[in-house]
Amino acid sequence: MGDHEANLHAIFIAAILIAIGPLIGFLTARSQRSGEGHEESELRFPPLVTGLSAASAGNSAFILIGAVGLGYTMGLSALWIPLGYWVGDIIFWYLIAHRLVRRVQDTGVDTISELIAHQTTDRSSLPLRVAALVTILAVGLFCTAQFLAIGKVSSEFLGLPFEETVGGAVLIGLMSVCLGGLGSSMLVNVYQSLLMLVSALLLLFFVGGSLLTVGPPILSTTGTGPHAHLLDPFYGFTSVTLPLLIGAFMLSGLLYTTCSPHVLSRITKGRVDEIPRLRWIYMGFTQSLWQLMILTGVALALLGTMASDPDSAGIIYAQSIMPTAVLGLFFAGIVAASLSTAEAQILVIANSLAMDLAPDAFNRLSAKAKKGLLVTLRFVVALCIYIALRTVDLDMVSSLVIQSGTILFAAFGIPAAIFIFRLSAGGVLMALIIIAGAGVTFFTRMTTNWPPAHEIFPGLAAAGLVFAIGTLLNRSKANLRG
Repeated sequence: MGDHEANLHAIFIAAILIAIGPLIGFLTARSQRSGEGHEESELRFPPLVTGLSAASAGNSAFILIGAVGLGYTMGLSALWIPLGYWVGDIIFWYLIAHRLVRRVQDTGVDTISELIAHQTTDRSSLPLRVAALVTILAVGLFCTAQFLAIGKVSSEFLGLPFEETVGGAVLIGLMSVCLGGLGSSMLVNVYQSLLMLVSALLLLFFVGGSLLTVGPPILSTTGTGPHAHLLDPFYGFTSVTLPLLIGAFMLSGLLYTTCSPHVLSRITKGRVDEIPRLRWIYMGFTQSLWQLMILTGVALALLGTMASDPDSAGIIYAQSIMPTAVLGLFFAGIVAASLSTAEAQILVIANSLAMDLAPDAFNRLSAKAKKGLLVTLRFVVALCIYIALRTVDLDMVSSLVIQSGTILFAAFGIPAAIFIFRLSAGGVLMALIIIAGAGVTFFTRMTTNWPPAHEIFPGLAAAGLVFAIGTLLNRSKANLRG
């Protein structure tokens, strides 16, 4: 069988597996009594569904592709990155999750913008709208990156036309969430999480088999040969740079779980008393994928796999060794990883457009009109993303993901803490905090050559400074009145 024919068969198998997602979404939309977006606060799911859904929505194809690239270039020292994330996750799940989930469920909010606005002392609509705009822009950028990843992988390795592939992926993602909303999306995420895990295990199985077959000649280079640095967990780090790396990713892990709307909306659909089970499902899935993919990347480098782009090493290897059916399953996992995140983000953007930019008008609509508006906006969001991918020259998936993530974290980190710990701030102050965090983060990224994600630190510092100054001024005014 020629390479072209094998690719066609793999594409066919992957397409069938991916198409099961929209089918699950359609069936669950019919069976669920409450699938409309405006009733999302009433949804509750068992820990397995909540945990796998949040983990798959939070871990896009970047974890199946980017983690391989990290292991390929950094070796075992890349394992410090998921360790840092894990510490951040532990802080969230043990110190914050109970407060956050209980507060969200008590207040009945549906979006992160509502969450932030609910804690203002004057119940102003200004922070609601400002938070909505930041969410729409940052999450829209994040969502676009997911479909860009699908298009690049499909065009570069399977020979499919970019625009048609992206259009098909956007349509599939839309079909999975269009009618059922969050409830259907979470159940589709569970299926997609299984595809992701199987894809990761398949790649590790084949790479591990090849490494064992090659055996001693490669492994004997430890300590002296060209691959020595790959097996040194401290390679390239000092007693200063290693703690800084772990600290940076610890902060990223903590803020990602706390401030990402597509993750937060899923975590809060479980019961508070089931958080101990939920956290291990979430962290177990995330850490398993991270570590499996980094170890795979290390093994690929030891095998001498040639790849001009480290992120593509796993895909190049898979095409060279996997049987057609297995290759189709492998690609289905990569596509499912991007779709699980993109679908969740389409819902977030549509909800923010409908509920947060004009909350009074939305609340006056009937239940049927609310559902119709949300469905329409999901189509509009999907169409806008497709148009952006066709008209704007976007090359770097990782840079889009990092930039959108840092904007979200810096904008919502301080407001989320205000909400969780029941602090207070006026509407204008809350809006200024969000603007300072997002604005300084974006400005820093555009004007400096700092390493990726480091722009979050000045952004958070600016937001914290605005909060501190605003709080002191408000107390001074209160004391003068007193």
